[in-house]
Amino acid sequence: MYFAPNELWLAVSGDFDRQRLMQFLDRNFGDWQPRQVPDQVMPTVTRPESGLIQVVTKDLPQTTIVIGDLGLTKDHPDQYAVRVFNYILGGGGFNSRMMREIRSNRGLAYSAYSYFQVGRRLPGPFVAGTETKNTSVVPAVTLTRAIMAELIAKPVSADELQLAKESQINSFVFGFENTHSVVKRQMTLTFFDYPEDYLSRYRDHIAAVTAADVQRVAREFVDLSRQQMVLVGDPAEFRADLEQLGLPIVDVDLDESPEIVR
Repeated sequence: MYFAPNELWLAVSGDFDRQRLMQFLDRNFGDWQPRQVPDQVMPTVTRPESGLIQVVTKDLPQTTIVIGDLGLTKDHPDQYAVRVFNYILGGGGFNSRMMREIRSNRGLAYSAYSYFQVGRRLPGPFVAGTETKNTSVVPAVTLTRAIMAELIAKPVSADELQLAKESQINSFVFGFENTHSVVKRQMTLTFFDYPEDYLSRYRDHIAAVTAADVQRVAREFVDLSRQQMVLVGDPAEFRADLEQLGLPIVDVDLDESPEIVR
C-alpha cells in the first residue's frame, strides 16, 4: 500500500540516453496509477529526565560499554558544531580525546568512540562507547564522563579546534568518489527536504564553528545526569563500584522484564 508512482524516487547515473530511458520507463510503468498513501505519523521523542545504568550479564572477559542520549535532527542549526564537537570527543579516531585518554594514555581499551547520528525526521542518538576488561569498567566509564565534563567546562584549544574542522572539511569530498555516489546523495538530500545549498555550504558551515560553539553544544547535548548506560559483561567484577557513578542500576534479563535493584 506504500508503493505508488507518486511516492517513487528514481536516481540514475552512468552512460545512458535520456530519451531512451524515459521511453523504457513509460513502456514499463506508464499505466501505474497514483494513489493516496497513508500519512506518516511522527512519534514525539523527548530526552530522558534521569540517567540509568542497565547491566546485562554475559559470561565474558570484557564488558561492552555504551553510553547514550538523544541527539538532534538535520534541521537543528547546531548540527555543524555538533559534528566538530563529536570529532574532538570520540569521533576523530586517534585525534579524539576518548581514544587518546582511554587507549593511548591509560591502556583501558583497544578502541573508544562516539557519534551523533543526525536524524532526518526525528532526533538521532548520541552514543559513546568502548570495550574493556571487567575490572576496568568503572574506571573507563568514569574517564569517559570526565572527558565529557571537561568539554562542557572548558573551551577547546585553537589547535584542537582547527584540526577537527580541517578533518571534517577534507573528508567531505570522499562522499563523492563517483557519479553513483553523487546522484545517490543528491536524491537523498532532496527526498528529506535538505536545503538546496546544503552541500555547497557544508564546508563553510564547518569552517565557521568556534570554540564557544563547541562548548555550547557540549552543554546542550551532554548531560551526565540523564545519560543512559548499557553494560554487557560479567558484573561480578565491577558491580560493587557502580554505585559511585550516582545513577540507578537495573539488572536486565533478556528473557524477562528489567528490575531495578538499586
